[in-house]
Amino acid sequence: MAPNGQKKIEWADLSFDVKTLIVNHINRPTDMKSLCLTSKQLHEITARQLYRNVSLDVGSPNDTKLSAFMNPKNIGLKHMRTLDLYLAEIRDKCYNQVAHAHFTVRMLLEFLPEDTLEKVSWHPWNTFSTDNMLLLYRKQKRLRYLEAINLDRNIVPELESGRFDNYFDDARKIALFPDSRDTLEYCHSLLKRATKIEKLTIQTNFDSDIPSRELNDTSTGPGLMTRTIFRHLEPFDKCKPLALRSLRLHKVNLRYAADTYCKFISFRTIKSLHILHCSGADAVLAEISKSSQLPERLESFDFKHDDNAENDGLGAVEGFLTLVSGIKHLTLDLEHTDTMPSAACITRHSKTLRALSVHATAGGLGEDELIWDVPSFEQIAKDCKELEAISVAFPTTSLIRPNSDDFDAFKVALSQLPHLSTLHCTTWPTNKPSSSLLPRFAYETLLTALASDIYASFARNPFAPSASSSASTPNPSTTPSALQAGGGAPPPPPPPAAVPPPPPPPAPPATPPAGNNSSTTSLSSSSSGGAGPRSTQLSILAFGTSDRGYEREDSLNQICYARGKRVDAEGREAVCPVKVSSLLRGYVDPRSNLLDWYLGKTCRPPTREYSGGDGE
Repeated sequence: MAPNGQKKIEWADLSFDVKTLIVNHINRPTDMKSLCLTSKQLHEITARQLYRNVSLDVGSPNDTKLSAFMNPKNIGLKHMRTLDLYLAEIRDKCYNQVAHAHFTVRMLLEFLPEDTLEKVSWHPWNTFSTDNMLLLYRKQKRLRYLEAINLDRNIVPELESGRFDNYFDDARKIALFPDSRDTLEYCHSLLKRATKIEKLTIQTNFDSDIPSRELNDTSTGPGLMTRTIFRHLEPFDKCKPLALRSLRLHKVNLRYAADTYCKFISFRTIKSLHILHCSGADAVLAEISKSSQLPERLESFDFKHDDNAENDGLGAVEGFLTLVSGIKHLTLDLEHTDTMPSAACITRHSKTLRALSVHATAGGLGEDELIWDVPSFEQIAKDCKELEAISVAFPTTSLIRPNSDDFDAFKVALSQLPHLSTLHCTTWPTNKPSSSLLPRFAYETLLTALASDIYASFARNPFAPSASSSASTPNPSTTPSALQAGGGAPPPPPPPAAVPPPPPPPAPPATPPAGNNSSTTSLSSSSSGGAGPRSTQLSILAFGTSDRGYEREDSLNQICYARGKRVDAEGREAVCPVKVSSLLRGYVDPRSNLLDWYLGKTCRPPTREYSGGDGE
């Protein structure tokens, strides 16, 4: 019975909809599989979420196992909304794997329920079958996601025949991947039929058969790509701009976008803007910084740019970030720049910023990352209290020596963020002053010890007793258990009348002293500023940068840890870093998707195996 006399609500008393909402919070497929085997009702509820997003590897001998998946008795098929298709990794490359994959895809499209899928995506850059694409359009008329990719033959005559005019009314997102003249026409044919699009992605991959002077926009007029894809909007000065919510441009020349993209796209309605490896991106940022084009409610901004000698890209992005407000997810990846972005343009969004990833290099891929100075980084950590994920380059430190001053300063600054769940350090600690590199297993052992220290600094209670006081034997009459037992001993005086312990020595305002973990403990305690006891939120800790942009496999250039717990023989608990794969850490904490971002620079760990040494 409940305390107020009412009957306590049990799981069987909940409605079907409430149970569905509860199950929706489960992320791991293994847990959903276990729920499906619990009861008939939970099987019906969980199957909806388990089959909502399906990823399949096709083009391997395992395709024969898909017959059970396509069984009409499978109640989860009608709940499928997203189907991602990947070309399987196999050892034998002799037979025609692509043709085998196309046949498997056709069988899937034939047997899946009609008008249920909202998104079907072919991820490899291989040619897709035109017949399968037409079959997809005929079978699934409620697609909300369309993509124009390279096909084995021209599909435009089929689309222009009039049989597919009303098939794309539900489309809200279009991804265009032009790489030839035929694909450009395909992109135009889809875009002019999808009149209600909210998200647009353009990623080019042209070969050298089309000259860049003909392909890209010039000062005299639009180029071949703009004239073809957006032909139905000409003239651009008089057209109705596209009211998009999300825009992603990858490898698109934007030097003269003021006369093209800024005319047929309304940037004021955009909430998510991604500009990646676009030459002339500084020109479009300067154009949309005007009051007539400035986004009103920009929430996500990703900018990856190869800057010039004058750092025009850095200046343009700093000016743009100073003008807009309300960004929640910010990612900056700059190459060939002299300095890091200013802290002022970051703290401008301190009240709303949730995820921050900022990286910059002075040269190309072989150059070391630039690092914020300690005062700038401390200012960012002090102002942006709502940060949940951060990815930056840390100062250099050694695994066989006490942490450097700057490294400890970064660690202490981040430990004051109450909601931080994901920390990504893109730089690798070294084993200097040793002249020889360590084997990888030895390096990972020392790196795990450093990760344990970082987790402990986040979990530390600033008001916990010191090591000397905790080692002394407490008075049994003053312990909480004695108070709860109601013994004959008189109760201790109230907390306000208790004699406070002597305050710890004050820490320097700029950087903490170097040394062992005890110095870090005192720094963390003194910098708490009178806050109450705090438990850690940090769950994912990663070192290095992944070099796997599209493959679904782990990278040797990145090591991820999840926060675990170990208990010794005496029952004492301690934080224990647990190494997890990059693919599984998303199920540990879904907020760690910041690590999915593919950085332009990747660095191998400083171990013997990667340097031509004698190995383990």
